[in-house]
Amino acid sequence: MAQAEARAKEYLDLLQRTQADFRNYKKRMEQERQGLREQLRGETIARLLPVLDDLTRALGEASQEIAQHPWVRGVEMVQRKLLALLETEGVARIEAQGRPFDPWEHEAVHYQESADHSEGLVLAVYRDGYKLGGRVLRPAQVIVARHAPAAEAPSPSRVGDDSELKGDAPEARGG
Repeated sequence: MAQAEARAKEYLDLLQRTQADFRNYKKRMEQERQGLREQLRGETIARLLPVLDDLTRALGEASQEIAQHPWVRGVEMVQRKLLALLETEGVARIEAQGRPFDPWEHEAVHYQESADHSEGLVLAVYRDGYKLGGRVLRPAQVIVARHAPAAEAPSPSRVGDDSELKGDAPEARGG
């Protein structure tokens, strides 16, 4: 009898562990499915961003003369609807201008020397970046401030080296 009870307890323990493993498996599969859905959603939204860029660029090129034309107003409406749709999906524009450069959110496409701004400050945005939740869909392309290099002092190895004055420099020898 004791042996049968021990065996029953062993089977019950095995069954409980199997059930717990199965519950954990189901949770893990649901998390993976949710992650895949989020990834696909992000990829789809990222494919829409160039359309938004094109609309913004087109509207930026509209002259004052045609700004009130119904066609231009229609394009503005399409842009606003697209922005509203992205916002309802949780997409947010990355604020960049006037902020410190952040390599996780910004992509430096140009450095501009500036004595008026601190080093690493974003001076201008070339292309907007966007986030979905906490994940960057596309980094903002930015122009970053850099201090002008100081006047170059002679390097220690060149101090007292007057070989260029004597015509012994490699350029003077033709090689």
